[in-house]
Amino acid sequence: MKTSAFALLPVAFCIAAVGCKSADFADIDLGTPMVGPYAVHVTQEAAFGPNETTKYALKPTPGKPDKIECWYGTETAQTAKVTASFDEGDSDFDCLVATPATTMPGDKLWFTLTTGAMTANGSVTPSP
Repeated sequence: MKTSAFALLPVAFCIAAVGCKSADFADIDLGTPMVGPYAVHVTQEAAFGPNETTKYALKPTPGKPDKIECWYGTETAQTAKVTASFDEGDSDFDCLVATPATTMPGDKLWFTLTTGAMTANGSVTPSP
């Protein structure tokens, strides 16, 4: 039996994409904190845990900041900051954040919104 190479494309794309959304994972609403002038709705779109890379969708309103950076930890002690990419289809920012092997009480998903000279930080607690 022959298998078309095109039939394997979704599987290959999912394997190549870090934080790929699983069909059995239901998005988790993490809240809508105020960050500077923006209300930022945050959705967790993949499993969260130590040594996991988790996809988050951040949708600020009103308007669109110039840049969003995300990290896991505390506001001052963090994993490497990751620049979120703007998703034109959903009009939100997608951010793939790696969680370290050891997490500490009080660690959160943090993000910085930048618009011109204004920067502001916000956070939410990921759901296991």
